[in-house]
Amino acid sequence: MGPSKEPLKNHDIDSTGDVVAKLVSADDDNIELSTLRLSSKILSLVSPVFKSMLDPAKGFKESLLKPNGMKEICITAFSEKSTIVAMNILHYQPESLPGPTEVSSRELYNLASFADYYQCQRFLKLWTPIWAMPVWRIRSPSKNTARWLWIGISFQIPQITKDCAQEVFERMRLQGGKFLVDGKPFHDAMNKYTDVIWHQREKYIQQFTEKVESQYCNFENESKRKGVASRCDLIQLGTLKFLRLKTALPKCERDEMTFKEIFSMLRGSAEAGKDSQRS
Repeated sequence: MGPSKEPLKNHDIDSTGDVVAKLVSADDDNIELSTLRLSSKILSLVSPVFKSMLDPAKGFKESLLKPNGMKEICITAFSEKSTIVAMNILHYQPESLPGPTEVSSRELYNLASFADYYQCQRFLKLWTPIWAMPVWRIRSPSKNTARWLWIGISFQIPQITKDCAQEVFERMRLQGGKFLVDGKPFHDAMNKYTDVIWHQREKYIQQFTEKVESQYCNFENESKRKGVASRCDLIQLGTLKFLRLKTALPKCERDEMTFKEIFSMLRGSAEAGKDSQRS
């Protein structure tokens, strides 16, 4: 006969709660981590997933009604600590929450994954910047960019999302347009963000092209009427012509043009603009 299985440690998030939640590791091994005592009313209010799990009519296999009236559910835990933190937030137990510097970026990532899985971001995002910003400020530049981007987007933290997006696309440029972040392929979930950025890129290039074309035509027509007055006019006319040639490219689809080519084109245009200002 094998050794007896030790009982799981219990955490009373709500001491009067009517739900016993068994935390099961999100990894393939499905290890049982601990149990939490929770409130079914709160869970149903903060998450449509928990609401369905606690509805007997839905027939969720992760949910069971015990003879004593207690509800038993299984919760997928991306880590035990992050799940306990999430439940303390959702049950408004601020005295049980860790301090501003006591949550690592990995636990924030796990918390973001939990929030996404159970669709409760709008409640957790009110607290997560308290832990995210202190760690973000002292992080090594360009380290764990994909992890931080997921945190920033999940909890709608503008500074983190913006800075990470810039790092991601700068790294893509250096890699010649390969969609890799931290050595891994760009996740399909990020396509909607890359689509927005590409749309904005095309819009700005089009506006820039039209502006340069308009200035070029005006300047050229004015020069024909009055004659070129000075060497400065010639330089300006040449610069405008250069910018027009540089930006007036056929519209390219994503697969036909690398980030390196795009940034090279825009950098050349910017440098030409600076040269014209010096002149």
